[in-house]
Amino acid sequence: MKVKKFTVNTMAEGLEKIRKDLGPDAMILQTKKTKKATGFLGLFKKEQLEIMAGVDPEAKQQKSDQPPAFQTQTSSSELENMQQIITQLNEVKGLMKEKRNNLHRQTETVPTDVKTMIERLHNMELPAFLINEMTDHLLSRWYKESEQLRDSKVTEWIEEYLTSKLEGISFGGITFNNKLIKLVGPTGVGKTTTIAKLAAEAVLKHKKQVAFITTDTYRIAAIEQLRTYADIFHAPLEVCYSAEDYQQAVEKFAHYDVIFIDTAGRNYRLEENIKELSSVTKATDFPTETFLVLSLTAKVEDMKEIYEQFTRMDIDRFLFTKIDETSNLNAVGEMVFRFQKGIAYMTNGQEVPEDLKEMTKEKFLNIVLKKDSAYV
Repeated sequence: MKVKKFTVNTMAEGLEKIRKDLGPDAMILQTKKTKKATGFLGLFKKEQLEIMAGVDPEAKQQKSDQPPAFQTQTSSSELENMQQIITQLNEVKGLMKEKRNNLHRQTETVPTDVKTMIERLHNMELPAFLINEMTDHLLSRWYKESEQLRDSKVTEWIEEYLTSKLEGISFGGITFNNKLIKLVGPTGVGKTTTIAKLAAEAVLKHKKQVAFITTDTYRIAAIEQLRTYADIFHAPLEVCYSAEDYQQAVEKFAHYDVIFIDTAGRNYRLEENIKELSSVTKATDFPTETFLVLSLTAKVEDMKEIYEQFTRMDIDRFLFTKIDETSNLNAVGEMVFRFQKGIAYMTNGQEVPEDLKEMTKEKFLNIVLKKDSAYV
């Protein structure tokens, strides 16, 4: 009998190698777990399997050309081998389940820096799929490059991976490629004040001529507040009560560089409110850029629900407000990675126009990795 030892990571890998080297008639003679020292000075141990397998060349040659009869009896050694295979497969299944359900135990065999960063990502409340993908990515790179691993490498790998996940996601403020800039969102997030900040930046920094439209006819105070800002910027304002009013206002202001549109912040849980808002503000074919305004003082779950309700508004980017009123910015990463939408601006106060910060991918990553808390 020809006997050969195989050292592998999983039983599935071992079976594949046995079939390749010894053929389909090979039998598993023995299996046992071993630990292989890896990494710097062999400080880390990686669990592996040693499998003894054999094949009888003579028995292989004596095979009949006829299909084999159904085997009604199985030897005790074959039963034992089969039981070993089943046990090993169950162990693999158990490890896979444990990997998904227990992040801390998942990282016991990786370098401290990798474990710390994975746990940190977990604490950031990023989507579960992203944490799992990130874990697999870090472990894979560590197994390949463990001997050359330096402290700075871990952060570099994470930044590279997160950057790749942001490909195709647009960040940044107004480009002035679209005539209409529309802000939507629930009540109380600061849409009207934010529009004033955006208009101030357009007028003072970019020397643009601006006009205002509001569809928020439910709050008199909001109309008066916006009228005050319009007077400061010497800009016209139209209050629209219907889709026809909205279309006429847009056409009236068509010669202005930018038209800022303030919308009503009504109960977003009532679908008819969102439908009404959508029907009014889609009454024109002018190119429009739409920002969903969200307060970072809100719960993450509420933000997700708000986004789902406002998807009919064709959201381009997020605009987060009130970052000065919270120390928890986990929602920023959660919303961007989950819904694949970038951030236009973040606001951190009531001052117009000072408290308006344009966002880039680099600034976003600094916030997610908590490298630049001074930014907020």
